[in-house]
Amino acid sequence: MIKTEQKVVKLNTDMGITEAKLPFSLVSACGEGIKCAIAEFDLYIEERELLSRYIYLRIKDAQGINAVKVNGKSILHTVTDRSVLNCNIKDHLTSGKNTVVLEFSEREGRAAGIFGSVELLRFNSAAIDNVTVKESLEGASANLDITLDILGTQDGVRAVATVVSSSGHIYYGGLTYGKGRVTVKDPLLWWPKGMGVQNLYKVTVNLYGDMEIEDTAEFRVGIRAVTPSESDETLNVGAASMLPMGAVYKVEDRENPLLSQNRASALINSASRAGFNSLVISENDELPPDSFFDLCDVHGIAVIREIKASRLDESGELDTLSRVGHHASLVLYRIVYDTGNSKSIGERISKIAPSVAVKFVSESSTYPRALSLPSHRVSERWLTPEEHNIFSKKVEDFGRDKIIKMLTDASERYPYAGGFYDFTYVSGVSSAEKIKSEMLSARINRGKRAAIYDALGDVRDGISTSGIDSSCSWGALHYCASKFFAPVVIKAEHLGGGRVAFSVSNEKRQSFVGNIEYRIITNENRTLFSASEGFTAERSSSLFVCERDFSEYINGHECEYYLEYQLKDALGVYSRDTLLFVPEKHFTLLDPKIKTEIIGSERRFTITVSAENFAKSVAISFADCDAVFFDNYFDITSTAPIKIPFTLTGGIETPEHLKRVLRVKSMYEIKKL
Repeated sequence: MIKTEQKVVKLNTDMGITEAKLPFSLVSACGEGIKCAIAEFDLYIEERELLSRYIYLRIKDAQGINAVKVNGKSILHTVTDRSVLNCNIKDHLTSGKNTVVLEFSEREGRAAGIFGSVELLRFNSAAIDNVTVKESLEGASANLDITLDILGTQDGVRAVATVVSSSGHIYYGGLTYGKGRVTVKDPLLWWPKGMGVQNLYKVTVNLYGDMEIEDTAEFRVGIRAVTPSESDETLNVGAASMLPMGAVYKVEDRENPLLSQNRASALINSASRAGFNSLVISENDELPPDSFFDLCDVHGIAVIREIKASRLDESGELDTLSRVGHHASLVLYRIVYDTGNSKSIGERISKIAPSVAVKFVSESSTYPRALSLPSHRVSERWLTPEEHNIFSKKVEDFGRDKIIKMLTDASERYPYAGGFYDFTYVSGVSSAEKIKSEMLSARINRGKRAAIYDALGDVRDGISTSGIDSSCSWGALHYCASKFFAPVVIKAEHLGGGRVAFSVSNEKRQSFVGNIEYRIITNENRTLFSASEGFTAERSSSLFVCERDFSEYINGHECEYYLEYQLKDALGVYSRDTLLFVPEKHFTLLDPKIKTEIIGSERRFTITVSAENFAKSVAISFADCDAVFFDNYFDITSTAPIKIPFTLTGGIETPEHLKRVLRVKSMYEIKKL
């Protein structure tokens, strides 16, 4: 088979004619306001090339195509969105110049364009259209049942599948009439993050014609055993149980294809670093492209697709599923049964993507959300100096109800923020603490609901529920998520007065033997009392450890004394936090007198932070560059210096410059107003 890829098309719109390099969207190629366009390109075919038995036009990942024409003749009308569109155009071609026309039309909420490639395929026997893989474990072996969909003819063609493990073991299987099995002995399993290694097998399917390879398909699969629990919201992973921990992923609008792909990569990398083991694609979004699932495969992030049954036939959902269903990360379709026959729906998905589990529910899920403004730096880019006010028109365009909600949520615990940038900080801390409470509750009450919040990231500048802002910078919520999604985490619940209940959640595949260490400390970081409690938490479980009453130490001093607690085992500290016995707005915060020092070079640095007094919710940032810190929005509970590694996400800087543009804020600066 011979493939020829088209690199550029000519776009004709009511605004004029322009060239667009693939991939493109109408917005990225022509700008805002373009609702329809005609893409045109020429194919030059020699007489001898027309002797090929089959000639196909293949368009990958297209949206909004209404018609395909070759030399003025319509090939397809009213084309729905498809991950791959194959058009047999041989009978419409002539020797020499041929003109191909694609008609596009924007629709509400969906960017029109071609986000993959355009190829001309010439072959004499067959070409690979799609490959479906079903995995099943049988004793000490795994069976990969492979089904091959082809273009052309089955006559005189044969196919061979090769499976290679990460350790170099090779397995073969022949495909008869497009079907065959490869058996893998002692398979290396794919595990979600935090439960094991993300082992992937490289699968190569070669399609042979007359003694030569006509076409090849290559992809990676993970051999796994992930099924939904019938009784609760956990997932069964082999013999273990997994609580989904993560966020709703807002699928990129893809108006700029290359930028969207880079953003998706940054978001998934950030989710992995913060300990996510799951992402949810909500019913309001389309199924992401293949590249999204490639990243989730590598990072061990299980993807849960939520959708109403009535939408399964809309917008090319099942077609896209047929192209991405082999990915180990796509573990579950959670279907809201609102129409049709549940059995037939499940059978259709099982046929299209055999390895994807299906669970039917009666209603759509709702996830905790908390609003906040973006970071100081993003706000400076988004707003003019005159608009640095939460009631400016540009901020109010997001809705007065959202502004009031942010103010109300913050006022429950935090001091009044007198300035706009003080409120960006307070709103971030407030949203992080609210989601933290919800996620820890989900972990301690394991299985009653997933530990999922709304949402991971947002492309917009402005009021948002997301932990990562439009520039892919981590906000307070995402730094907090890296703590409450730790494999083993501790929760301290204030029961009133001086009473505190300690509980532990263990999402490891083995039991955890550790200690809870706690101490009562003054706002001058002077320890008044300390003790510890040993415990054993079984794998994939939550445990109430103990209840303690600290009244004798804090009575009359609730506004000056606080509790620090941490979770430790023989290897070190797993989780650490503080608990105030009154809201932050009533706690007496002294000037922490924070000191910092930065060392490092190029993009890797370490900042050392120390304080003379208790420092609450210390946030570090830079005025003109972005960084990802090992820890941020943290408390300083002693005079001992804290060393925090960080990496710049763009550019190369020096310690001297970073010191000049360093921003350090804590709750004390808000409280003293």
